[in-house]
Amino acid sequence: MRSIKFTPAFDEFNEKGKNVKEKSTLKTYQSVINFYEEFSEFTGYPVRFDTINFDFFEKFSDYCFERKITLNNYNGKLISVLKTFMN
Repeated sequence: MRSIKFTPAFDEFNEKGKNVKEKSTLKTYQSVINFYEEFSEFTGYPVRFDTINFDFFEKFSDYCFERKITLNNYNGKLISVLKTFMN
């Protein structure tokens, strides 16, 4: 089975939205994917479609709140964009 890589797929999602989404939305999406890449690099947890599960959310939340000291609403935004992309 061929695995689709997460970051290129997200970049494609962002690229395809250029004609229908606001510039600020696209900028937010790019910031979010950068955050996920930083998470992956720092923790060594591979962000792939097959690894986005409960364990991912636990590790990601720990990273957000303990390492990056994000607020609840920003963490919610990061998850919301991920859910939008995954749908």
